[in-house]
Amino acid sequence: MADKIAQPDDELSDWLLGNDNGQKPILSLWTAYTDYNPDTPMTRRMFDAAVQEHRATRKPVRGAGRPSIFSQETIDYICQELAKGSFLTEICRGDAVLATRADPLNDLHTRPDVMPAPRTVHEWEEKDDKISAALARAREIGEAALIQEGRAIADNASEDWTTDADGNKVLNREHVQRSKLRIETRLKLAAVMNPRRWGNYQRVDHDVIGTLADDLNAARDRAKAAGSADEPQG
Repeated sequence: MADKIAQPDDELSDWLLGNDNGQKPILSLWTAYTDYNPDTPMTRRMFDAAVQEHRATRKPVRGAGRPSIFSQETIDYICQELAKGSFLTEICRGDAVLATRADPLNDLHTRPDVMPAPRTVHEWEEKDDKISAALARAREIGEAALIQEGRAIADNASEDWTTDADGNKVLNREHVQRSKLRIETRLKLAAVMNPRRWGNYQRVDHDVIGTLADDLNAARDRAKAAGSADEPQG
């Protein structure tokens, strides 16, 4: 039976207003939205229909031109968000991932009202070695942040099991599968950002023996084993 297609509810509409520029791939929006609202009852098909409805009814917004003059405040904010594992294009557009990673207690820099285009930031980077070094360091920290997020998700088994209507403890397969997807997404993003360092999901430090890959692979194996195991009795 096909999913019921409905207009987006108020919560989703508000989220789309703040995160959909009308051009972003719907798959990327879906990934960001399920991170923002992991308990959403929507299926991918329902979400796709809601996005299409939103785009068909929204009015185009024409804003002021993007700034091209260098601003240290802007660079500080970009470095802060890069260090969380965000992409430069996401930061300049203000995508959903920024809201999910907001840390009011530790964030020192707020988003400027108008952000430069990514190509402008690259131009600043090419012209100033200090800016280049600051952005490179922030990206490096952000790559590690994504790997650490994946490890935290893999180690968190608090919602892997649930109770059915008869009071029996059963595997929460949907949660396990979504956790696997979230882990894999972060690993792949890190590999895209820095293939040499994370292409094989490996972490190499002079003072650390072993790899995060071992931990993450072991966690994935546990998730696979749980997914194929028989449900426990009582």
